[in-house]
Parts: sequence; structure tokens; C-alpha cells
Amino acid sequence: MLRPETIPTVVALYLFWLLGLYVVTRSPRSAVSQLAAAAQFSLALFLFGEALQGSAGDEAEWRRWTAPFWSGVPLSAILWPAVVVQLTRSHGAGASIQLLRRGGYAAFALVAAAEALSALLGLFDGPIYHWSGPTTVAASGLLHARPGPLYGPFALVTLLATSGPVLLLELLRRETRPDSSLRPQLRWLIWSGIAFWASATYLTANAFFGLGLPTYPGHLTLAIGTAAMAWNVAQYSALLEGEVLVRDFFYFLTASTVLAAFYSAVYLVSGQPFSQRWLLALLLLVLGTVAVQALFFEAGRQVLDYLFFRREVRDLRQRLRSVETRAARQLSADAPVATLAALDGEGLQNQVADAMRQLHSVGALAEHPLLAMLPNAHRQAADLSGGDGSPLTRGRALQTLLLRTVERLRPEGQRPAQITPGWLQYLALEEEYVNGRPNKDLAQDFHVSEATFHRARRQAIAHLTAELAAQEERGAVVERK
Repeated sequence: MLRPETIPTVVALYLFWLLGLYVVTRSPRSAVSQLAAAAQFSLALFLFGEALQGSAGDEAEWRRWTAPFWSGVPLSAILWPAVVVQLTRSHGAGASIQLLRRGGYAAFALVAAAEALSALLGLFDGPIYHWSGPTTVAASGLLHARPGPLYGPFALVTLLATSGPVLLLELLRRETRPDSSLRPQLRWLIWSGIAFWASATYLTANAFFGLGLPTYPGHLTLAIGTAAMAWNVAQYSALLEGEVLVRDFFYFLTASTVLAAFYSAVYLVSGQPFSQRWLLALLLLVLGTVAVQALFFEAGRQVLDYLFFRREVRDLRQRLRSVETRAARQLSADAPVATLAALDGEGLQNQVADAMRQLHSVGALAEHPLLAMLPNAHRQAADLSGGDGSPLTRGRALQTLLLRTVERLRPEGQRPAQITPGWLQYLALEEEYVNGRPNKDLAQDFHVSEATFHRARRQAIAHLTAELAAQEERGAVVERK
């Protein structure tokens, strides 16, 4: 039978799987978001094995789902620090970057190598766990593997892998401006890291000392921390594209769960007795259904369009679906319908880049599409400027909004002698767009290649877009109140 202690594991498995699919298929793609999705799937692999172990009727059934699935733990212990390192490389400007350069990268490489070795050794009986001859927990009747001689070093490395990123995130949070849209995400990521550490400590102590405690508190804590990590990574990746995910995410969650519940109900009424094979079939049905729906639904629609519609109609339907998706992620529920026309194109980030290129042309800014895409933020800037609504006033208000937002990206403290990524991104905006200097001269002044400078500028435009998106959201809240 399905033991009550296994139910939280099944729920956490479904949540990890769904969050990973959402980040992969609907969140704007970035290195951080893809690493976070990989961490979700790694933990889902581990919990898949845990759920089937909990339904085992004998030792033979239990052993079938142990070693290969346990490797999800060391893999996730590599991916979580990788997420934090990538965030720091993109947004760090002071102490966090120095910490990476003075040993952080080396420490991450050592932890990753140790965890990869643990994943390999865990496939064998003895080094990390004794998969043969498991012990039985008296309270629940669940089987548990006995720790092997290398379990202690593995546990120590895993605790370092979960605690070290928290310290790096705190440094990054402290050097981020208080009004930055990144700051709330960093705060929640820190709490995610604390949850990872607490879960790892609980599960490690339980296995190492043979305490016989139930594992579901550790799994629940792990679920909370990982869900918070994936959500905040997806939310910030969306802000970089000028989007918000709240409604779209819950739409995805509801649609996927309803579909999975329907197929599960059909399977449950079949009347088959519970067994490990029964649970395996149910999990494969549920996880496979939501994966097919998330990964192949749009591809299926495109195939049908190709079969039944001519090219012009196919292109129009594709553009309308793009507008439909972006409409669900508008910066504001109060944004005018005109925003949809602007969304059906290059997107907010490219419009921001175009407006920055015309920063000193007030006449061009007065008619710029960005005005329709950021109505609330622009209205607040115009109110602060005491404008009368004329085209000249609109252009000046948008110019003021852009200049003030660029200044928000300035890292704390004095400009360092050796330019950090955060400072390079800010100076790319300040020197090229505000001061009008050629980017070739700037690359020489900052002692970087032109390719590096262009990459920093693209990242700076993305961060500028995120700040404008956050201001638009705050303006919408004020308007609703």
C-alpha cells in the first residue's frame, strides 16, 4: 500500500517536475533559468526513486529504485551553486566578484568534482551506501540503506554546497541597490538556500546516525526551497524581458494539474490492486502527460497548421499565438489594448534599446512605442516633471524615466580600478548612450574586447528593461489603489 509518509514525496516530485517544465518551456531562456530547471529535474529523479522505494513490498523491489535515482542528490548539489555563481557573474559588482576570483571559482570546481565522483560511486554497493542489507524503520516499516565509509565526506561536501551559495547571495544582495528589482529575488533565493541547508542537514544526520526519523520533513523542506528557487529564477528571467509570470504560471499549473487529474482518475477507476508496479504506472502516466502537454502541444499545433492552412494563414496564426502568450504576461493588468500591438514584434527589450539610442532626441521619444508599453511608469515620470501632456513633455518624461533608471543600475561605492561586470554594464549605458562615446573607444578604455563590451551592453539593456518592468508594476499597483 501507499504509506502516508510517501505522499509528501509524491507531491514534491510532481511539483519539481512541473516547475522544471515551466522554466524550460515558458520562462524566458537564460543560463540561470536553464541551470535552475536542471536542478528541478535532478531532484525529481531522486524523489521518483524515493517514492517507489516507499511502495516496495520486499527488498528486491526496493533495491530496483535506489542507486541510479539517488544520483539526483549530488547532481542538484552541483547545479544549485552553479545557479548562484552565474547570478553573481551577471550582477555582481564588488565583494561578491572578488570572492569568486579569490577562491570562489576554485571552491565551486572542487565541490562539483567531489559531487560528480559521489554520483559515480553511489552507483556501486558500499562506498557511499550499502544498498544490500537495508535496515527497516520500526515506526513506518520503510527500508533505508546503511551509510558506507565515504558517506561522511560526501555529507560534508553536500553541506558546503548548500551553505556556501547562501553567503555569496548575501554578499550580492548587500551590494545591490535597495530599489533594484533583483533585490527581492535575491532575498527569496537566500531563504531557498537556507531551506536546502536545513533539508540536507536533517536527511544527512538521519542517515549518518541511524536516527530512524521519517524522511518526509526533509523532503518537504527541500520542496519548499527548490520551488522558491525555480519561481524566483523564472520571475527574474521574465522581468529581463519585461514580463511578469504570476497569472501565466498559475494558468499553466491549473491546466496541467486538471489534465493530469483526468488521466489519473481514468487509471484509478480501473480497479487494479495497489503495488509498486501500479504506482510506477501512475507516476509515468501523470509525469508523461504533463511533459507531453508542455513540450509538444505547440509543436502539434504547428504541424496541424502546416497540414491544413496556407503559409500566410500559418504565419498569422503563429503571430496571434505569440501575442496571446505575451498578453498573459503584460506588465500591468491596466495596460491599454495598444500594448498588444507593441508586444507583437521585437519585444520590450528591443524597444528599450531603440529608445536608448534616441535618448537625446526628445521629438523621437515623444512618438516612441515604448510609451504605450510602459504607461504607468511613464505617467508617474510625467507627473514628477509637471508635464502638460504635450508631445514635447511626453518625450522629456520618457527621457527622464530612462536616465533615472540607468542611474538605478549604478553599483554601490566608488568605481574600482579593475572594472567588474556590474560596473562594466552600468558604464556601457552611461558612457555610450548618455555621454555619446563610441563603443570602440570605450572597449579600449576599459581594457576589454569589443565582443566583451557588446555582451556587457546587451546584459545592461536587459537589466534596464527589468528595472522599467518593475517600475511599471509598482505604477499599476498605485493606480489600482
